[in-house]
Amino acid sequence: MSSETGGEANLSLSGGQTAADSLPFSNSSGASSGNYSFPEGDDPELVERDEKYFCLVHGGLLKEPIQTSCGHRICKDCVEVYLGPNESKLCPAGEEDCMEVRRDNVYPDPGFRREINHVLVFCPFKHNGCPVKIKLGKLKDHKQECQYREVLCPYASRGCVAEVLLKDLDEHKKDCGFRPMSCDLCGIEFNANDKQEHDTTACPESTVKCRYKCGKKLKRRQLEDHLQSCPKKPTECPYKSLGCTFEVRLFLMMILVISTCK
Repeated sequence: MSSETGGEANLSLSGGQTAADSLPFSNSSGASSGNYSFPEGDDPELVERDEKYFCLVHGGLLKEPIQTSCGHRICKDCVEVYLGPNESKLCPAGEEDCMEVRRDNVYPDPGFRREINHVLVFCPFKHNGCPVKIKLGKLKDHKQECQYREVLCPYASRGCVAEVLLKDLDEHKKDCGFRPMSCDLCGIEFNANDKQEHDTTACPESTVKCRYKCGKKLKRRQLEDHLQSCPKKPTECPYKSLGCTFEVRLFLMMILVISTCK
């Protein structure tokens, strides 16, 4: 069986063509122009890189490895991508003893898949400080519980756009300006950022003073009715239509009207 490394993928093929030239996309970019997508940066970083674990077609870690008749490996999905409309193509390793790749002469390699699952990789949240090195086969479970992964604030639906590390989430929730709060007086719910505004301008049960300085204290929900009849409410002269622009307090106007009637 020939070498399993992928480092010779650019060796010349017949007619001066290289294996890289015959691929439907570049090995280095990780972006497929065929039927499958291999997002750049999607693969975890190996603790000790070994080229035998990388697909000769798309350049990333092997996924469901398939072995060619000459002993090299590519991803199961990459077979169709590599062959395209062709019945056969020379193995993308491009080595001297490479053979043609056809759909009927490539075979699943469960043993190698098990080997890959035991390869040590870094946690993908290493850049956030995670020190974990873990077997590839257990990485999925670790990612779900990793304390260094970024998560959205649970109050995103209330307007918070913060992304925090899972390990810091509880502390963020305590101080988040979008956390829900309820007024002790009226029971209305609002964001923590809006508490001061609610208390000073909106709470219907908070005590307020009449703006006309009559000295009366009442609930905010009662204020509008009170203002209509407050004795110190500025009132227009009943002779405004005749040109009088004088304003007096309501109680003075009442005295004026009564005295006029007498």
